[in-house]
Amino acid sequence: MAVAKSSGSGGNEKKPTKKSVLNTPKTPIAKTTSPKSTSTTKSSALKPLLKKTPQKKLNIVTTQQKTSIDKAIEEAKDEIKKKPKDPFSRNLLGVAFRNKGMIAEAMEQYIDAIKLDNNFLLAHYNLAITYKEIGKIEESIQCYINAVKINPQFTGAYINLGNIYFSQNKINEALKYYSKALQVDPKDPIAYKNIGMAYFSIERYDKALQSFEQSVNYEPSDLETQEYMGIAHRKRRALRAKITGIYELIAQNPSDIDLRKDLSSIYYKTGFLSNALEEYKVLSQMLPNDEQIIKVINEIEAELEREKTESE
Repeated sequence: MAVAKSSGSGGNEKKPTKKSVLNTPKTPIAKTTSPKSTSTTKSSALKPLLKKTPQKKLNIVTTQQKTSIDKAIEEAKDEIKKKPKDPFSRNLLGVAFRNKGMIAEAMEQYIDAIKLDNNFLLAHYNLAITYKEIGKIEESIQCYINAVKINPQFTGAYINLGNIYFSQNKINEALKYYSKALQVDPKDPIAYKNIGMAYFSIERYDKALQSFEQSVNYEPSDLETQEYMGIAHRKRRALRAKITGIYELIAQNPSDIDLRKDLSSIYYKTGFLSNALEEYKVLSQMLPNDEQIIKVINEIEAELEREKTESE
């Protein structure tokens, strides 16, 4: 599965021109004001997308040439000499260091920027990206949380928090943060796509399809999402094709627990929630101490209740 990721830089990126994937390199952000937007590259695996932040045109982060990066470092250092208490200059130097691969030095500048202004959003965000890159996941999570405390409308941080939890296979947590991004921007194709990826990963093909369809609705040119929609359709269709055969076998062997589990699972994965609930309740009578079955029953009942409330 796959996610679109955040990157930082001082370059110019705007949603929804491109998207980047979870495992692609990220570039920290230099001075900018309105965190929002995306960027992507093709991934061989299904992964949620990373969220990017729009950046102003600062050539030091858009060029890959070493001479330009060295020049950017010197320019940022000059700015710090002129304005030693300016967090923007510190962040800018951190971006330049990051582009040269000087991670420890970059982090030092982001931390200094935060010390100068604890509400400086981009330093928290860039630090979160860098912590994630070097494997300090808990620190990265905390920096993203700090970022959304400063700006609760920052969809990029919500998306990237979801990506972290997705990579840890904590799907409910991932869905929570992707949904927060949608609360901020109900037309965000990346948030819908990542929700679809999350549901796909747990074989909830009905929910995955709903989210993929919404994503394509807001970004029709996204061929990758259309491809995943086709995969989800085929998987759901294949599962539904098994229902009749399993149902007939259960009629001959009503006490076969494995057959009941298969039928319950297929109903659940393909969106027949009322049927799934009925079958899981039968299973709970057959296996009264099975906590997983009780958990699924509770989840289905809650989902049916939400659907009822939303339809009223």
